[in-house]
Amino acid sequence: MYCGKVIRQDGRVIDFDIDFDAADYSIWTDTTDAFHEIYEKNKSSKPWMKEVIAYDLSA
Repeated sequence: MYCGKVIRQDGRVIDFDIDFDAADYSIWTDTTDAFHEIYEKNKSSKPWMKEVIAYDLSA
């Protein structure tokens, strides 16, 4: 199983859980709005957060 986040070239953020044994259990969820809330709230106070670093690197 792989789990993670992808920041697409268009700026959308997708959470994924890929189950290699049972593909029907794999999920892809657009979490862009929640991700941007975390980023905006923490970009100045917690620049070391993985969400902030990932978004800054993708820009």
